[in-house]
Amino acid sequence: MLTYSIVDLKVPLTYLTIMPTATSISGWSLLNVGPATTTFTEPASCATAYRTVIAPATDPSLPLWNVHCPWVPPADCNPSGSIVQSIISSAEGTNPTDGLFIVYQSPGLVCPSGQATVGAAEKPNPTSISVSGAFNLSDAIPTGGSYTVFFEPQLDVFLAALDPGETAILCCPSSYTPGNGGCYSTLPSSAFTPTTGCGYEGPEANYGTVNGTWTIGGQTITGGLLTVTGTIPMSAVTTSFAPSEVTSYVGVALEGMGILVHQSSDIVTASATSSAASSTASSTTSGTSKPNSALRVKGNGDIQGVVIAIWCLFFILGARLVV
Repeated sequence: MLTYSIVDLKVPLTYLTIMPTATSISGWSLLNVGPATTTFTEPASCATAYRTVIAPATDPSLPLWNVHCPWVPPADCNPSGSIVQSIISSAEGTNPTDGLFIVYQSPGLVCPSGQATVGAAEKPNPTSISVSGAFNLSDAIPTGGSYTVFFEPQLDVFLAALDPGETAILCCPSSYTPGNGGCYSTLPSSAFTPTTGCGYEGPEANYGTVNGTWTIGGQTITGGLLTVTGTIPMSAVTTSFAPSEVTSYVGVALEGMGILVHQSSDIVTASATSSAASSTASSTTSGTSKPNSALRVKGNGDIQGVVIAIWCLFFILGARLVV
């Protein structure tokens, strides 16, 4: 199990308060990087500041290689940029457990500007949960053959951590497609042609299996659930693509999927804050107009009671096995 200390993360303690109450589950650490109660607008330069990966042309949602190793997102391209940048930078190493974290924001109420809601989950009580959209999409888990070995999809892990009364909403850039826990957009061959890729490989000794029958993403799977149990350093590896292979792969722009979590009381509090801010603004006699930084609650199709989580690329940081 991965546990970050304040020194490891180099971020303020106030950003590590957790909602849900769980701070770890199934070997994953859950890190709350702060609230998202106003609409974040990223700089125009962020439109091309995505992680570029290489995936099979038949399934662009399943990256196999990074284009740049290591890769860290620009600090100004997400609501808690420097904090997220520090966390991901800490994970861009050779320890296989360093990628076992899920970053999210709470309380959160709005997706960033230019993003759309792609999934929702609500847990009204301890025994039931309703899901829609990307929460219904799980990583591709092969079910053929006599024995299946797989990692638990990250979104399934997060669902298990929700507390009663909480709602989680997923956000992706409007032009991207949700899939396998992230947001992706296939790059045209005129913009990117795969030539080399990089990643990390770990020895089989770092991984264990828990055998059983599992229900994940609507599938009933009998096999071995992979867990990271060792810390033998992974090795950086590269590969080259021959001209004859190029058409079998595509370049993919990859963005973190936002996980936004809230309770109903957060909306009430935000509404009260917004009303108070509006009242103060209307009584101001200054001739200078100031933008209202309070929550902007949108109409039915857009209101997202939420928390933004930055998807961590576990399959790139530590899930490539050498067996």
